[in-house]
Amino acid sequence: MKKILYLRLVLIPMIIFIFLISIIFMVRGMWITAEVISEMLSGRLGFVHYSEENIKHAPSLMLLEAVDSFLLSFVFFVFSFGLFKIFFLNNENEKLMSILPKWLKVDSILELKSLLWHSVLTTLVVLFLNYAVIKISANELNSSFLILPGSLLLIAASLFFMKKAEK
Repeated sequence: MKKILYLRLVLIPMIIFIFLISIIFMVRGMWITAEVISEMLSGRLGFVHYSEENIKHAPSLMLLEAVDSFLLSFVFFVFSFGLFKIFFLNNENEKLMSILPKWLKVDSILELKSLLWHSVLTTLVVLFLNYAVIKISANELNSSFLILPGSLLLIAASLFFMKKAEK
């Protein structure tokens, strides 16, 4: 049985790489935020965009992109920490368990999956908001615009039914 437990060491590189991806997205979000702030302070970027050609350079959309990067960073962090906690931390370490927030006390893959679904759904909603503003501003609405909200609806419905089946 102890030999089987050593197989969990295979997860260490995966957890490290997922955590590094989290850091990359966090740095990207900070980079975008710093760029917007410096552009606005220097006067090269205003609070309001006036033309449809440079809608992608509107500060609000750039900051939405930064928020999206931060949310992706959060998703990858939760995934890496959840895997680490499930496979390497035991619940007997009461000091660590007492400082963790309630929502991060995952004890199984099923709880981690549910937490990740919530995180991914939130991230996709922000991504859709950014996408919708760009498409609406550029008057590029067509039937393919409904694919992302339809997908979000299906994900939300499946999350709802999964939660209902757990109870």
